[in-house]
Amino acid sequence: MIEKERKRNASNSALHGAFHGRLPKCIVVSLGCPKNTVDSERLLAELLRHGYSLTTNAEDADVIIVNTCGFIKAAVEESLDVLRRLSRYKRNGRARSLIAAGCLCSRAPELIKRFVPQVDACLPVDKLLEIPRVIRSLNGAVTYDKCSKLRDDKDGVRKEPFGARLLSTPSWYSYLKLAEGCDRSCSFCVIPMIRGSQSSRKLEEIEAEAMWLASVGVKELILVAQETTRYGFDLYGKLMLPKLLRQLVKIEGIHWVRILYGFPTTVTDELIETMAALVKVVRYIDVPFQHVHPEILRAMRRPGDAESYLRLIERLRSAMPDIAIRTTFIVGFPGESEAHFEMLLEFVREAKLDRVGAFTFSPEPETDAAKFDGQVPDEVKLERYKRLMELQSYISFERNRQFIGKEIEVLIESWSEHKGAWVGRSYRDAPEIDGAVYVSGDGLKPGEFAKVIVEGSDEYDLFAKLSQR
Repeated sequence: MIEKERKRNASNSALHGAFHGRLPKCIVVSLGCPKNTVDSERLLAELLRHGYSLTTNAEDADVIIVNTCGFIKAAVEESLDVLRRLSRYKRNGRARSLIAAGCLCSRAPELIKRFVPQVDACLPVDKLLEIPRVIRSLNGAVTYDKCSKLRDDKDGVRKEPFGARLLSTPSWYSYLKLAEGCDRSCSFCVIPMIRGSQSSRKLEEIEAEAMWLASVGVKELILVAQETTRYGFDLYGKLMLPKLLRQLVKIEGIHWVRILYGFPTTVTDELIETMAALVKVVRYIDVPFQHVHPEILRAMRRPGDAESYLRLIERLRSAMPDIAIRTTFIVGFPGESEAHFEMLLEFVREAKLDRVGAFTFSPEPETDAAKFDGQVPDEVKLERYKRLMELQSYISFERNRQFIGKEIEVLIESWSEHKGAWVGRSYRDAPEIDGAVYVSGDGLKPGEFAKVIVEGSDEYDLFAKLSQR
């Protein structure tokens, strides 16, 4: 024990010497999806556990860490651009180290080395929590301090069996990651090669984390995984999301539970019945369809077709008439003809979905789809994207109009000087990807739920006043 203490003190002395008697100050820049957000929050907690201080200002940072995204070309370019932009703080001598981590490091570390040579270390997804050790080695100290005491709950961090997190979202909502990786083999997707096959977390571990989140003030749990509706199959041999939902709604303080990133074939009757029966599970689901023509779906290596997807939508709406359904589509997939695209448009007209996101096909070099014949010209992809989104804009406007005159519950999040109103979200709105509800009224505070009467709408947002009832 004395020898361990001596080594730890030597390590700390070397690192303190590099930074003039103090441990370095770190910033973590998180890019990409909510799953990355959770990873970054775990990293923040690990940095605190090892004694590092944190900042949200790159100008104040000794160590800059970027948790990258590498899903499609646009995300790769954004990650490289952010790394290049932040590298100037190292060039001008303020920052001592620039560390890249996460998905792009798992997928293509050579791109980072080539385009941002100022990066000192590049750690893949599964090595994120080794960054405290890497910081020490970069600054002349090689001993990994495993004995530093974790800071207590006042910083939003606490040592738990599920692993500590320092929440970066507003205090009233948090993402809850159910699993890592994906077992699907979609021909356009690099996620399995970045994050591996599906690995679900134990139900009791997720429940413990949810209880902790509620204890620090979280009111809305947003469930995420690469395929949330397949949660537990790899671990328990059956789909466990319905059981998990029944456990989560028992937690005191949790008001909403939201499901993101489902898959058409794992949105089962049991899941639909469970959602309909549990008041705390919001009437909202995100199920990416990607396309509806069977020829394109088979090329994508995805199941289903327009008819089966319409049946799924009908099952959801039959059980929950007020459910908000969100999906995403890829336009311009290799081989997509005008007839294929017209079928997609017809589906959108008939389905009348609340929310639709669309992407133009991005040929990722490692994927089979990038090598398919029939690559669609970029100008055709963009033209189809615009036509799809114009159609959906009209449908979303009509869906929103149906709420005028109705009373709904809204989670208040901020005040908008521009709008002169409070900004909130209804059950139909996931953070950052959906619309907002602008509320006029006094006595409201961020993080509180309020009943409002909808007075107006546009294609994205609702406009309401505080209910007097």
